[in-house]
Amino acid sequence: MVSYHRRSIETLAEMFASGVAEISVSPTEFLRLSGVQRFEDGSGFNATLEVSVRTFEARCRPFYFDDLAEFVEDLNRSLELLTGTCVLKSRYEKDHLALTFGTLGHVSISGVLGEADGTNCVLRFRFSADQTYLQSFAKELQRIGQQLSG
Repeated sequence: MVSYHRRSIETLAEMFASGVAEISVSPTEFLRLSGVQRFEDGSGFNATLEVSVRTFEARCRPFYFDDLAEFVEDLNRSLELLTGTCVLKSRYEKDHLALTFGTLGHVSISGVLGEADGTNCVLRFRFSADQTYLQSFAKELQRIGQQLSG
């Protein structure tokens, strides 16, 4: 006999957040995180990642990361001080996103995305933005984090 565990709608809502956090510099330079979900055991998160840097892009890419609250805290601090680096990643994956704040409010958005299937396909990307492009990104990630923490 198979036993099925039914989750309440409230429990599912705590594990999945609506909204899209986006840094969009142009139609060909952007980064988007959507469909953020918290793992049932609380050990981390996954989301759908889309990134485009001119003619190179990754669409509908699963992206795993550990601590959303810490990343948002680092991002808000870096936005306030206009210095620092914020990294979003999983300790078990090579994939990562990094936001590095430089002089005059410039931010380098970079990352590495790879396939774990033995094909050695890797996308390393980098584009720049003014720090003002990150205000709405930080606010949306904070909202998503609050939605997932209950």
